[in-house]
Amino acid sequence: MTASGLAAAADLSPATATEMLDTLVGAGFVERQRDETDRRVVRVALTRAGRKAFDAKRAQHVAAFGRELADLDADALEAATVVLRRLESYFDRL
Repeated sequence: MTASGLAAAADLSPATATEMLDTLVGAGFVERQRDETDRRVVRVALTRAGRKAFDAKRAQHVAAFGRELADLDADALEAATVVLRRLESYFDRL
C-alpha cells in the first residue's frame, strides 16, 4: 500500500502518516519499496520483524477478548454483534 493510501484509510494527514512510517521504518517494522512499473510510486510493507510483532500483538488481543467474553452466552454475544455492526455502519458513514 502507498503512504497516501494508508493516510486516507486511517483518516490521517499525509505528513502524519509519513512521520509514523518513518518511526516504523527506523524500528525495522516497515520498509519502503519502489513500485516495479511506476518508479514514482513508493509502497510500504511490513518486514519480517513487523509481521512477527503484528502477529504477536494480535494474538494478545484475541486472547484478551476471549477472556473478557468467556462468561457471555451465545444470546448475549449475538446481541453484542448486532450492536457492534450498527456502530460500524454508523462510523463508516461519517
